[in-house]
Amino acid sequence: ELDHIVPKALGGETTVENLRLLCRTHNRRAAEKAFGQEHVAKRIKERQATRALFAQVEDALVGMGFKKKEAEEAVITVATEIEASERTLQAMVTKAVAFLTPSPAQRAARASAAAPAEGTTAMVKRAEDGLAKMGFKRTAVIAALAKLAERVEASPISLEDLVKEALALLTRPATITKPLPVTPTATIAKPPPATETVEDDDAFPDPPVGMPGATYSTLNPSQAPPSP
Repeated sequence: ELDHIVPKALGGETTVENLRLLCRTHNRRAAEKAFGQEHVAKRIKERQATRALFAQVEDALVGMGFKKKEAEEAVITVATEIEASERTLQAMVTKAVAFLTPSPAQRAARASAAAPAEGTTAMVKRAEDGLAKMGFKRTAVIAALAKLAERVEASPISLEDLVKEALALLTRPATITKPLPVTPTATIAKPPPATETVEDDDAFPDPPVGMPGATYSTLNPSQAPPSP
């Protein structure tokens, strides 16, 4: 553990020359030598009680539905606003819930205070990376954030609100376009199947006997001349 050679409480500075590396046992012995064994034991007991209280507050907030990371942030913030002598479970939980559920005015004030530290461009980039990790296509994410560009520039907005508004755009049901009516095509009538033309022998009667062109082959057996 890092230990101040001249204790910080007695004006020692945090410099390379005034720091040394000690194990926990020797660090405690050095503190007891500087402040007394009873004082060190009292401070250790107070610190253990504070850690136990903070753990109870975090558990209570998580039980209410807040994320563990949000609960830890709320506890750290609230601890700096409440005097050590006034830190009770009820007081800290009440103040932590108020921190985690800010009014619109408080949220805008926090976003405005945080904007100079991060900047709009960096915040939009963080939102883009986060949404891409959720599984959305980066091209769709960029398009959604582009639609919110004027909103971001017009008024302060937090990273959380930016992601929420982008999610609303990305999960909006797609507009279904009705298909164009199909114009029925004209039916082309197929020509009737070709039939085999059968010549009727009656339409072309054999020429009478004795007419030019008449032969025995074309005569009926009854018209054939008698054999000699």
